[in-house]
Amino acid sequence: MMYQFQKKRITFLLLAITLLLLFTFSSCVDMKKIGLPATDDDPQSAQGEKLTEAPFKVQYIRTDGGLENNKDPNLIYIRSPKELNDYYELNRKIYSLEKREDPASDSTIGFQNACHRYDEKYFEEHLLLMVILEEPSGSVRHKVEKVMSAKEKLEVYIEKSVPEAFTQDMADWHILIELPKNIVATEDNTAVFIDGIDPRKTDTIVHHSKGHADISLNLPYDWKYELEDGEDKKSFCIAISPEKETRGKLKIWYYNAFGVCGTGLKEEKIKLGKYEAYMGKYAGDKLWSFISFLDLPGQYVVINEGAEAWWDDYGEKAMGILENLTLAVDVIPESEAIRIAIENTKASFDTSRAVFDSDSGVWTVTLSNKNFQGSIYVCTVTSEGKFLDLAIGDGKENK
Repeated sequence: MMYQFQKKRITFLLLAITLLLLFTFSSCVDMKKIGLPATDDDPQSAQGEKLTEAPFKVQYIRTDGGLENNKDPNLIYIRSPKELNDYYELNRKIYSLEKREDPASDSTIGFQNACHRYDEKYFEEHLLLMVILEEPSGSVRHKVEKVMSAKEKLEVYIEKSVPEAFTQDMADWHILIELPKNIVATEDNTAVFIDGIDPRKTDTIVHHSKGHADISLNLPYDWKYELEDGEDKKSFCIAISPEKETRGKLKIWYYNAFGVCGTGLKEEKIKLGKYEAYMGKYAGDKLWSFISFLDLPGQYVVINEGAEAWWDDYGEKAMGILENLTLAVDVIPESEAIRIAIENTKASFDTSRAVFDSDSGVWTVTLSNKNFQGSIYVCTVTSEGKFLDLAIGDGKENK
């Protein structure tokens, strides 16, 4: 019995030693070579390249001003005093880039104050990356947490600090990041992540409105837009096109009234997103000319102004943008205005017509008979659907 017990103990010891050797061996194996995921000590860029942390210093300078419709952040690399001076001369009327000797408590030193150190000697061993941001409040602050480089690419990580109580003033910032000269990244292959997100690669919500008419859309990061107003002071549009294209646009218009020439025109009823519409195309044209939405307060129309120049490459994305349009928020459609008018009258009619005034936000609904037989009922209905008034006229007076 003693022999069997000792034999079992020896067997157990041999097994334990074997397991210990296996564990020791496995701890020496390169985990990456056996397919385990990389750790935080081996960060990678979004393109899968190995990143290394770059040394940096930073200054945060408030420089109010800026241009409308800029896609934040804007990035500028400066590699010499001349480039810095050229930037100053080109942008001094756009941003506040002068000295600020006695800044207010909610501001900073001036741009010129911050840049006095960037002389010929500085640029012998360093370069300067300017990250230009606009914030909806002057109370927002920033902190560059780290800068990571990979070959010719650079990634900058910025955290924002937003207080619970903040001012309502817009604020522009120049974040001046001092980097080693051996970094060879350019504006095109530099990514800035703000709170973990690259804002230059996220959709932009574009909105334009007047009175009770409005248009909203989500615009991809690689598209651009312009806001336009019509000569009648009531119509307006958002013009969109791919970022790199200089020819052709799609214009999403609001009109009080819209008309087209019918010669050679073929119209097709379509469903575009949550709206019904007519797509109009003229004989011989490569692409449709307009898309006119139905049952909305006023005339919402997409006009093609030369978009066929880039349609083969971007047409699918363009239709995706139009699929997600939001039009006439919080205003009842034409059919609903007519229904409310009918409910509140005892009219005998065979013709109905509704006109929306985008200034007052009121529908005027007319219920009548052909050839003006009988009475004409004119009803007013609010944009929310409240019946306001009824006027009854003699149709004979309107012959």
